[in-house]
Amino acid sequence: MMNAEVLRLAKDPAALAAVLGRVRIVEDTLDRDLLVRARADLERYAWLHGKSAALSLRMIDRHLPPVVGRPLRILELGAAPYFFTTLVHSAFGAEIDAVSVEAGSWPGEAPRQPSGRVVLDVPALGGPPSRLTIDVRIFNIERDAFPYPDDHFDAVLFMETLEHLGYNPSHTLAESHRVLSPGGLMFITVPNFINVKRLVNLFFNRPTEFPYSGYGIYGRHQREYAPVEVRRLLEASHYRVAELATANVWPTYRGRNVRSLVKGTGNAVLNGISALPLPWLAAKREFIACAAHAYGEAVVAHPQWLYEHRHMYPAPPNGLRVVLD
Repeated sequence: MMNAEVLRLAKDPAALAAVLGRVRIVEDTLDRDLLVRARADLERYAWLHGKSAALSLRMIDRHLPPVVGRPLRILELGAAPYFFTTLVHSAFGAEIDAVSVEAGSWPGEAPRQPSGRVVLDVPALGGPPSRLTIDVRIFNIERDAFPYPDDHFDAVLFMETLEHLGYNPSHTLAESHRVLSPGGLMFITVPNFINVKRLVNLFFNRPTEFPYSGYGIYGRHQREYAPVEVRRLLEASHYRVAELATANVWPTYRGRNVRSLVKGTGNAVLNGISALPLPWLAAKREFIACAAHAYGEAVVAHPQWLYEHRHMYPAPPNGLRVVLD
């Protein structure tokens, strides 16, 4: 059950964003001072993600498996900048294992260090301010065997990370399935590729591809997904989808100049249209959140609608079976 103070924040996205904006990374043995110095960027990140974090907390709370006699064990993939990590720790008192990627890393290169520590100053959430220390592993979640035993975690959080993968997301889902306990929760969030604002931009001949990132090759979006694709990929990977939702979560107005106000008004109109309770319009909202539960054996699913040159993928680790249909 979610902590009462965090539950209150989960119902008030603006307040939640304000709390996240006060989280400070004070030590990072992996990226050194790159994130520590990026305070303005991180405050903007918190402002952008307040509503999506609130929605995610509520959905996770609905679908976490019951655990008796010990804390929840949660694995978070793509945890940096660790804001949601602090929320999950505060909300559920969970033991969290975090996986991240080093700034400037390249696919195929071994990490400069395979593990490290991140320390955060966390504002009060119904108690005194505290420091949270997170042990972080570095490995390639599209290629490497996860360094965790079978059936170990109660939940895997895969939040706004799927769209950053460019090679083999099915490997990630298979290894996540392996380390999840039977019936464990896989929680995915991803931007919606077919959102109505992208369609409007294309109508006006404005490109919508994601920019390059100084963080590294994994700092940009490689492939976004439509809601039906998220469902199909999870089902092919032996997860039962319990809830799949779309929502408009990004701030509508992002400035006070005339251009920003005009664009914000247009965004508000499009949000209102896509909020209408029609399935075709619901599929055009900005954000996808999906809760699913692992069942059966872990498999590496390479369906033809998503993969080409499937015969060129190496055999997966841990003897996992490859499924091509």
